[in-house]
Amino acid sequence: ITANLSRADGAAVWRYMPLGVNPDVRDWLREAIRGGRADDAKLRLQGNLRDFPFADGKQGTFKVTAKVAGASLRYAPDWPVIENIAGDLLFEGKRMLIKARQGSIYGVSLSGVSAEIPDLEAHEEILTVAGGALGPTADFLRFVATSPVSEKIDHFTEGMQAEGQGKLALKLTLPLRRLEQSKIDGDYQFLRNALVVDPDLPQLTEVAGRLNFNADSITIKEIRGQLLGAPLTVKAATRKDGTVAIDAQGSLNVAGMRNYRDHRVFNHLSGTTPWRGTVLLKGRNAEVVLDSNLLGIASSLPPPFNKSATDVMPFRFERANLESGPGRDQVRISLGKVFGAQLLRRADGGKRIIERGTIGLGEPPPALPEKGIQVGVSVGEFDVDFWRSLVAGNGSDGLPLGGISLRAEKMQVFDRPFNAVTLRASKRGGSWQGQVASREVAGEFNWDGGEKGRLHARLKHLMLAETRPGKTVLAEEPLRELPGMDIMADSFTLHGMKLGKLELSATNADNGWNLDKLAISSPDGTLNSSGLWHDGGTRLDFKLDVADIGKMLER
Repeated sequence: ITANLSRADGAAVWRYMPLGVNPDVRDWLREAIRGGRADDAKLRLQGNLRDFPFADGKQGTFKVTAKVAGASLRYAPDWPVIENIAGDLLFEGKRMLIKARQGSIYGVSLSGVSAEIPDLEAHEEILTVAGGALGPTADFLRFVATSPVSEKIDHFTEGMQAEGQGKLALKLTLPLRRLEQSKIDGDYQFLRNALVVDPDLPQLTEVAGRLNFNADSITIKEIRGQLLGAPLTVKAATRKDGTVAIDAQGSLNVAGMRNYRDHRVFNHLSGTTPWRGTVLLKGRNAEVVLDSNLLGIASSLPPPFNKSATDVMPFRFERANLESGPGRDQVRISLGKVFGAQLLRRADGGKRIIERGTIGLGEPPPALPEKGIQVGVSVGEFDVDFWRSLVAGNGSDGLPLGGISLRAEKMQVFDRPFNAVTLRASKRGGSWQGQVASREVAGEFNWDGGEKGRLHARLKHLMLAETRPGKTVLAEEPLRELPGMDIMADSFTLHGMKLGKLELSATNADNGWNLDKLAISSPDGTLNSSGLWHDGGTRLDFKLDVADIGKMLER
């Protein structure tokens, strides 16, 4: 028997199959080929039908051919559909083969696509789909995310973002009766891509190399790229327990970090340092560890962060998901014995919000608080002016600090030295309460952070030495940045002169810094004054009541 059909509905191809064809295959054809048209369909059937489908070709002939165009191929449930297929359909003996000259998935052109069932009479029909594609890596990631591949590779690509092109070679082995046992063999080649693989890491550029994957594992022999303009290499493999282990190494230079995030801190750093990192993926959890000895980095930051390029200062960054809920993780950062931090975060609209944590500078981090960040500082020298300038100069919103404990042998504040300082403070609502003790100042204080801020202090003694010579941090700051003040000190010493009791009240206004009250009193006399400090100069009104002019002048 021979038959020719010049034109037919592509979705009706299954209807033209002889009833002797395996019913499962007829059902698959009915579901798989959608739309389009079938041209130049031909049937040749010769031989005793008891021997159908003439597997060895000796007892007879069974052959069906057709040219399919504009059709869609839904080869398996849950897999992305291949659209706009143009190719040939062949049934010969017990074999079925669809060879597509063209097709697309998500608009990406495919090449060399074939769908084959080598044995239509097998008890378990096996469909093999193979093909390749050249197109945007972003579309490859979309293909993975919307297909069973994502689960098979343990959501390895989830959250990745890509720019650039790549090549995909894919082979699927699909048991039509047991699709849950499907097998995947794939190879993806990155062609100088830009990738964002993790929200905590900068974009990778010039990414080139191959990613191999199957139903059980992922393998990266070597992918090369750049991180902030410096080279890196990446390797990956799946362990026996199913964990995907990614190993990366490279170098990091300060110039690249400065281009990535413009911050004043980089003005005090220079050089290049090697680093190594590991990412462990299992389920939807990712554990990240980055290490560097910072060899090659020079720092002119104040102690204890200053170092030469030949000094080793071990740095480690660790991140792990928390079991307390989705989108929550824990970050640990250490810098030798100088600095340590533990931060608990939650995901919120693509950002990471720090809920609570602990930071230690010069000492181990304190115990983890219920909320906010607890800071412990124990150092020989601490330059508050420098760090205020560094943070303020970048418009930082700051961390959700909840408390601080500080000990410093020497501390610089508002250009004045303080020695043997001990300070404890905690945040309540929008204000800070604390106690301070040092050679120069001792007492209690309250800092209200509203508007420009206001400092309330009740002090046992206050001793102000001369400011440092030369350019000062205060000189760089406009008067409008100065806070309001309400200060009382039982004993006030200025530049070595014991002046007596101090009362100071000031507010920051649009026209300058208003000195509402300045009163200095002693048994020898009382000074009361008020005035205005603004960019154009200083105006001061004062009244002096003297009990002993000689002793007053001595003061």
